Amino acid sequence: MPVPGHIAGIPVEETLGTFGPVVLIALAGVTASARVRIKTARSALQCRRGRTREPGRRSAITQSVGRLRRGVARRLLDWTFNRTSIARFFRRDHVLCMGDSHTLVLGDLRVPGVWFRAYGIGGATASGILNPRSKTESFTAFTARLARAPRWQQILLLLGEVDCGFLIWHRAERLKLSVDEQLAFTLNSYTAFIARVVAEGFSRVLVLSAPLPTISDSPSTWGDIANLRAEVTASKAERTNLTQRFNADLRKRCDTIGAVFVDVTSGHLDPLTGLVDTRFLRDNPRNHHLARDPYNKLVSRELCRLWSSQGARDKPSLDARDEARAKMRSKP
Repeated sequence: MPVPGHIAGIPVEETLGTFGPVVLIALAGVTASARVRIKTARSALQCRRGRTREPGRRSAITQSVGRLRRGVARRLLDWTFNRTSIARFFRRDHVLCMGDSHTLVLGDLRVPGVWFRAYGIGGATASGILNPRSKTESFTAFTARLARAPRWQQILLLLGEVDCGFLIWHRAERLKLSVDEQLAFTLNSYTAFIARVVAEGFSRVLVLSAPLPTISDSPSTWGDIANLRAEVTASKAERTNLTQRFNADLRKRCDTIGAVFVDVTSGHLDPLTGLVDTRFLRDNPRNHHLARDPYNKLVSRELCRLWSSQGARDKPSLDARDEARAKMRSKP
């Protein structure tokens, strides 16, 4: 079998140079496009001959092909994202974003000289991040993804919305604990995970503040999450206050373990109502995620400030890290 990243057993970077990954992705795109055109023409011919396939079978085949194509594209992007030569040639920082479903939009962030790659798991929680038997299995998935990430990359973490909006209240009620006790447990778990990531030796570890709750106090607008959060009686104002407490304590903890806390929560807080700014709400009230474009612009703005103010000072360049590795290898 051919080895990924090799042509005839030779590394791509040696056969195609620095642009090897780019060439591979371009070839994959051309090949996929050609296959689509061939399948379209074949389907049209079959329709004319009266040999169309059953709708259900065609749909299943189309879905399988789509999943396969997305999987190949994802692996190619991951492979390119992990190439030091690509980062050095384009003089970019590569930041792997990991967290819950709110993380998925971070791949569209716009910060000059930075490439963001999002890896999110819906339902992942700060309290369950160390539990290998959690329903989402986020600990196992995140650990495996981190193991594949080169240490010259930066890591951005985003968890806590599910905890502050639902889980802390639910567990406090079910376990007959105070909300403060459950909040402390959640922060302890999350801090321990962040400390593990910091200890892995990545270039820098960023921690994004948890988003404010968008779910109203009216169950009729909750949609699919109604059954999950119906037992929580805390108001939106109470959930917002808990999120702010979570972020304030998390900032202090990040300072002590060597992570960089990035506050974007105050940027989508309406000071008049004390709740999330309506500009960050989705048109569909049943979607509890923040509005994609306003949230991306907010996070991009804060990260641009971070990169311009302390990015160059706090982290070594790729060339400096390469020199440090060379010195380590040269030592007897």
